[in-house]
Amino acid sequence: MTEELDTLLSYIEKDGGFRDACMTLQQRPLSVLEGDLQNLLELLQVFKNKVEEQCSKAEDLRNKMFQVSARQAYMKGILTQSSDTQYWDIWNRQNLSPEFEAKRQNILKANQNLTNQLVELERHFNNLEMNKFGETGRVASSRRAVYSNKSRSRYSPTISVEYPNAFC
Repeated sequence: MTEELDTLLSYIEKDGGFRDACMTLQQRPLSVLEGDLQNLLELLQVFKNKVEEQCSKAEDLRNKMFQVSARQAYMKGILTQSSDTQYWDIWNRQNLSPEFEAKRQNILKANQNLTNQLVELERHFNNLEMNKFGETGRVASSRRAVYSNKSRSRYSPTISVEYPNAFC
């Protein structure tokens, strides 16, 4: 029996035997499988690069979102602070250096002067309108009463609300 097994083993191992037949049958599918794996590896590399690029873009967007959120919180704080009367009371009570206090007073005076000039200019325009309509006679008598010399500017209520010292 050993001789038979040795003979069988020699047939399997010899050139063109069972071993070669098995290897030949497996080489083609194996090379196809290797080629498919290579193609899959290349596709995976392409997709990996795309995913990394998208992750980078997502991280950039997240960083920009954080910057916008931080700026929004900062602006909200400024808005809250600017609308807080207690803050402005404290700000107005601060002792400024004489140089800055003089500049502040100059700004307040300039603001008051500009407001007064705006009121006077509006009165002048109203008088011009009244004279124009008064000369041509196109205005009804009920409307002339609205444009009397004693009447205020048509925008003066708004100005007096915004600038309470404008008519003092």
